Amino acid sequence: QKCSPFSVYFSAWALVLHKLSAKNHFVIATVDANRRHPQLQSCVGFIANTLALPVDIQAGATLGQQVKSFHQSIQQAHQFADVPFELIVGPLLSSDVATLLEVAIHYVDAPLESNYRVGNLKVEKLNLSNNHAKYPLSLNIVDGDRPELSLQYDEHQYPKAFIQHIGHYFTRVLQAIAEDATEVAKLSLFNNEEMHSL
Repeated sequence: QKCSPFSVYFSAWALVLHKLSAKNHFVIATVDANRRHPQLQSCVGFIANTLALPVDIQAGATLGQQVKSFHQSIQQAHQFADVPFELIVGPLLSSDVATLLEVAIHYVDAPLESNYRVGNLKVEKLNLSNNHAKYPLSLNIVDGDRPELSLQYDEHQYPKAFIQHIGHYFTRVLQAIAEDATEVAKLSLFNNEEMHSL
């Protein structure tokens, strides 16, 4: 199917959250570069805006159909990328949707090369430790030949063991999406051994 890699990662993340929360409708935050206007192309600095991506789970759909639906929703959401995130999610704060408003996905599709240069300027990647989580739970993806995935989370809300399980669930859902062999309602986060233990 003609879907972007981000749509596939987003779909897997949304399905994991759906299965863990039993919610069919919620919002996931992401960062938009916010440089679609020609006047901003040559500007130096961080002009990004937080984008609210709606999740609408279709239990009877196949995984492939659900990914396609998410892809269309993401494209529609980008039409409102200039609108402040707070104005979009504000009306939702009084509803049960608010319970999953503090979940995010961050995607980088152009990993920095080790010997990257801009003219005579050498750009070097620094691996800085960041112990502050902007969102209680975030999935971070650096795509490339060997995609790098990490989870950033609030240690006061989520135990480390639970986060490790989420990582395994995400991998399994990605595999299930690749195979497109089941419906959303029949998708399981657990392998056979875990099902037997339950």
